[in-house]
Amino acid sequence: MKSLILILLASLVFVPSVFAHHGTSGQFDLSTEFYVGGVITDVAFVNPHAYVYFDVTGANGQVTNWHCEMRGATVLMRSGWTKGMFETGTRIDLLAKPSHQEPTGCYIETISFSGGPAIQRYQQLEENKPEMIAERPLRTSLGNPNIAGDWAAVQHLPDPGDIVPNFSGSRPPKINLTSAGKAAVRAAQLTEGDNITGRLDCTPRDVLNDWIYNQNPNRIIQTEDKIIFLQGFMDVVKEIHMNIVEHPDNIEPSWNGHSIGKWEDDVLVVDTIGYTLAQATPSLSRGPVHSEEFHTVERYVLDAENDAIHRTYVAEDPLFWEDKVSREDTVYLSDIPYEAYNCDDRAVE
Repeated sequence: MKSLILILLASLVFVPSVFAHHGTSGQFDLSTEFYVGGVITDVAFVNPHAYVYFDVTGANGQVTNWHCEMRGATVLMRSGWTKGMFETGTRIDLLAKPSHQEPTGCYIETISFSGGPAIQRYQQLEENKPEMIAERPLRTSLGNPNIAGDWAAVQHLPDPGDIVPNFSGSRPPKINLTSAGKAAVRAAQLTEGDNITGRLDCTPRDVLNDWIYNQNPNRIIQTEDKIIFLQGFMDVVKEIHMNIVEHPDNIEPSWNGHSIGKWEDDVLVVDTIGYTLAQATPSLSRGPVHSEEFHTVERYVLDAENDAIHRTYVAEDPLFWEDKVSREDTVYLSDIPYEAYNCDDRAVE
């Protein structure tokens, strides 16, 4: 009972961070579009969203500096966009959606440079994409599959007509909460159906699915004693201890928990406990979803023929969840090198 009270208190502390930023529809009016043009003064090639700054000259000759939002720097680079495209002094013309909060802010739908063709927000600029060298040893000196390298999920691009496309992959499974889980949700003043996957606030989003969220490149570092996952989203680091067989008794809870790993017939099996109490994993249940009993088992398999790593996982929480949850995903050798996310959220509240 004492632990449950702590969980409920933690969930109350969590609420402000959930709603700290609004989603795209909260910040921009997606029902209308307009044209605006000007001369580039600066560009912020940052995550989770890049911004172009430009001077707009009004009919009265007055100059106003605008700032309009693009996709994040990492996914822009994966799509062949470069910072060099936004040279200071270049004329740009935009089709955009207006900001709710700022008269000089917008969400870019298309952009053209110096009178050239309009480039769609999610357009893939093949001519600027780097060629990655895929040749690599398939096994380490110890004989285990070599999973070291930079890996990323395939980009999910929007279907025509999508207003706010979902790029995180397939729809998450619904979790049936126990009475204790429902009590935590009520304590956080949320409902089971609330969508708390709003705008980012420079914190991790989903303890399991940030690995593929927004298709950012990740890096795996593989040694004899540890396998380290450097996640390309929010710079989360996950260490898998390969030289121990049991979790220690004195684990200090953390976002990614405490992981031990072993190779079973070329399958990397990762067992993790010690997750931070009552953290939110929005793609799993849209609420403060797990207790100190949260437990995950992941299995990673190298597909050498397709330069891919397939992952399956099973997550359970006997205190908060009525059922186990299982999912799978795949990452491929990345088309751009891993870079630190270095979150710089410039969204307006």
